[in-house]
Amino acid sequence: MIAIIDYGVGNLFSLKSSLGAIGEEAVVTRDESVLDRADHIILPGVGAFGDAVEKLRDTGMFQAVLNQAATGKPVLGICLGMQLLFEKSFEYGEHAGLGLIQGEVRDIRTVIPRGLAVPHMGWNGLHFPKDKARSPIFAGLEEGEHVYFVHSFAGFDCKGQCTATTEYGAELTAAVQNGNVYGTQFHPEKSGETGLKILKAFCGKVVRLTKGDYAQMTVYRDDPAAQAADFQAAGAKWLHTVDLEGAKDGTTPNFPVIAAICKKTDLKVEIGGGIRSLDTIQKYLDAGVSRVILGTAAVTDPKFLERALDRFGSQAAVGVDLKDGAIAIKGWKETAPERAEDFFTRLCGLGVKTVICTDISKDGMLGGANVELYQTLSQQFPLDFIASGGVSSVSDLQKLKALGLYGAILGKALYTGALDLKTALKEVE
Repeated sequence: MIAIIDYGVGNLFSLKSSLGAIGEEAVVTRDESVLDRADHIILPGVGAFGDAVEKLRDTGMFQAVLNQAATGKPVLGICLGMQLLFEKSFEYGEHAGLGLIQGEVRDIRTVIPRGLAVPHMGWNGLHFPKDKARSPIFAGLEEGEHVYFVHSFAGFDCKGQCTATTEYGAELTAAVQNGNVYGTQFHPEKSGETGLKILKAFCGKVVRLTKGDYAQMTVYRDDPAAQAADFQAAGAKWLHTVDLEGAKDGTTPNFPVIAAICKKTDLKVEIGGGIRSLDTIQKYLDAGVSRVILGTAAVTDPKFLERALDRFGSQAAVGVDLKDGAIAIKGWKETAPERAEDFFTRLCGLGVKTVICTDISKDGMLGGANVELYQTLSQQFPLDFIASGGVSSVSDLQKLKALGLYGAILGKALYTGALDLKTALKEVE
């Protein structure tokens, strides 16, 4: 369920209508108990910054937004709603904002050429930074796709959190992101099919990367919980999940999605991506997760790994992602200096039980599992290995089963229909 915050400012019902058009249940509310139950939060807004902040406070929604963002729940600010996420604004005086996005809001006339109409109103193209991964809400969009703007003020000094810009006599901030907090200066609900794509991406999807490349993301289904239920109906007992956004920045933006899967199915769920604190582990386990997968933190913070194993035992597994023989970390964007063989030896000494080992070169390619890799590892190290990457046929499963491997992860092969889950499960029983 998507909660649209009602604080007396914003075109609430056109937004609700757009969400309905993509099959999302949306409610307009100023009840914090409803926000608690929601999977995603949207903060719309039109008008003046200072007036909007006052109304947010009067309705109790100012603190409510902060509370929801702190849980890791995805929050999206639209137009003035995006500006409210910033630290402050200079619209008719100086006003403090929510402080969820760095930077400040200023009049666009301070940067655009004289003579251009203000407000900036109409369709303009989106441009994405080339020096970092694209924000997941823009997955599947082409560079330059047009969206609809109406604004006189914009966010400034937010370069590190700017995820898209537009040109209107000068480069203006079009979108921002800080972990689970997103903002769009434009109106997705007024931006046609492009806007609907953005809203669908924000609302959480089943996606798959190829070789860990965030630029090669495929959306397979709009409802992860429904997909999980289908896997259960086919006979699955375990579900492997990864928070791809969390893997990059160490946050938990998709926690509500994982919690919903645990609540709505009887599957044993394991989750990886962005788990870098004991509190995060506990949060997932309290939500019903059966096993957490420690990746980057297990490699870069040995003491944290020791504490996690001491406290959670076999509920803490380790994910080892291999890229050209090296251990990949931080969403597969960097490699660790420690040799893979040395790391596996260290895991054995710490008493780690389960290791999910991914061959990134095989991931998402449907080219077959790296059986030789898993044979070597299983012979050298007394660990319960789960194979990941390239497992795409009954033959792969038979070979991995013959090695005595603890398990194998099926992903793209299921989504594309290359492998039938019922058939696969029958083969390994």
